Amino acid sequence: MPQAELPRYILAMTRISGALLAGILLAALTGCVPAADAAPPTSEPPSPTASAEPEPTVMAKPTLAFAGACEALVDDATLSDLVGDDMAIAVEKSERVWAVGVLGGLDCIWLSDSEAYVSLDVLPAAGLEAQVSRAGADSPYCYGGEPSESRCSFSTVIDGYWLSGIVGVANGSANTALDAIDAITERVADAASAAAPVSAARPDGTWSVPAECSTLADAVDTTGILGATFAAEQESVGGEVTSGFIAALHAVGDLSCTWATPDYARWFTSELLPGAGWAISELAARAGAAPVTVDGALQAVALPLGDGQTTAVYATDGVNLAWVTVPLEIDQTQAATLTSAVMAAASR
Repeated sequence: MPQAELPRYILAMTRISGALLAGILLAALTGCVPAADAAPPTSEPPSPTASAEPEPTVMAKPTLAFAGACEALVDDATLSDLVGDDMAIAVEKSERVWAVGVLGGLDCIWLSDSEAYVSLDVLPAAGLEAQVSRAGADSPYCYGGEPSESRCSFSTVIDGYWLSGIVGVANGSANTALDAIDAITERVADAASAAAPVSAARPDGTWSVPAECSTLADAVDTTGILGATFAAEQESVGGEVTSGFIAALHAVGDLSCTWATPDYARWFTSELLPGAGWAISELAARAGAAPVTVDGALQAVALPLGDGQTTAVYATDGVNLAWVTVPLEIDQTQAATLTSAVMAAASR
C-alpha cells in the first residue's frame, strides 16, 4: 500500500471498528430490556384464611301470640266474675304445651277450688285450615253438670287467630258456660284487633319423627342399654284438652311413647317435640335441675319430678327437644344414654 494511503486506511478501519463496537453494545443493551408485550412478573395471591365455623347455639324462642301474656286475653278478676269462682292462672303445665309455642301460639289455663275451669289456646290460623274446619263442626259442645251448659268446649277464628277452649262454670254461677264463652270471645277479639298473628317458621334441622312408636323402638337398642328388650306404644294425650292443643301436637310431630318389657315389670317413657329446643332454658331454670352429658346433645338437664319416684332427662340438639322419664331403678347414666339413642333415632 502506498505510504500516502495509509492514514486513510487506518481512519476507515477505526470507523468500522467503532461501528461494530456500537452495534455489539446496542445488541447487548437491547437484550437486557424486556419485550414490550411480555407479562410483568407476578406473585401467587395469598391463600384465603378459612373462616371459623360458628359455634352451635340453642335456637331462640319463637314470638308467641300476644307476647305470651295470658292476661292480654282476659284478666283473672274478669274471668272469676264470668265463671262464678275465684280463678288463678296455672303456673305448672305439661311440657307438651310447648307444641303450641312452636307454632307461635299461646296456651293458658285458669284453675279454681271448685269445678270452674278455663283452658284457652290461641294459634295463628294460617296453615291449620283443615284442623280449624274439623273443630268448628262440633262447636260449641256442652257436656256434664247441671245445668247441661255448665261445661262446654268451643272453637272459632278471630282476625286470623284460631281460638279454642274449654270453659266450666261453678255451681250456682249466674252465667252458663256458653255465656262465659261469648264474653271471653269478645275480649280476645279486642286483643286480636291490636296484634296481628305471626306464624312461626319451622327452623332448619327440625326433626321429621316417626309416626309410630314401634318404628322408633326398632332404632333404639334397649337391650344394650338396659339389658332387656322394651316395646314402645303410643301414649294418649289424656285429660281435657282443646282442639287447638291437639292440632298443635299433630302439626309439630310430637311423639310420646311408653316403653315396657313383655311382662310390664320394667318401664320408661320418651317424648320427642320437634322445634322446641328453646325450652331447655326454661327447664334448666327449674328447681332441682342439674346439667348432664348426653351424647349428640348441645345441652341437657336432669330434673327430679314431683312424685319423688321418677326423674326426667331433657336434651336438645339446639333445635329439637327430647326427654325420657325413668323410675329410680334406671340410673341417670342409663337415662342419658336412652335420651341420646332416642335423639339419634329421631334425626335419621
